[in-house]
Amino acid sequence: MYRTFRNPKDKIDDKIIIKDEDYNHIKNSLRLTKGDLIHQVIVDTTFVTEIEDITPDEIICKIIDEDNIQYESPLNITLYAKDKIKGFEMERISWIIKMRPKCSHQYLYKRERE
Repeated sequence: MYRTFRNPKDKIDDKIIIKDEDYNHIKNSLRLTKGDLIHQVIVDTTFVTEIEDITPDEIICKIIDEDNIQYESPLNITLYAKDKIKGFEMERISWIIKMRPKCSHQYLYKRERE
């Protein structure tokens, strides 16, 4: 299921209106049609919506359900790369990954690839 990020002003009662760039992307690139489902995120709330109508300038989606499942990882991951660049090719890459769970200690993992 596709996910879009909306402004609070796009939600009107039990409908979400999609216009402009997202309209073009959903209609022409993804080629979604009436009846297809989309996850739409407004601030911290995810709504499951169904495309109800596609007009020449907007897509009208009906809110079916409010989805409270946490899809994001509880870890904050930061990647650091140390590299030597010769021309455009990298000779050696060292990756250091810092993983910080929200309520735990910091872990450090180092991996070298030649």
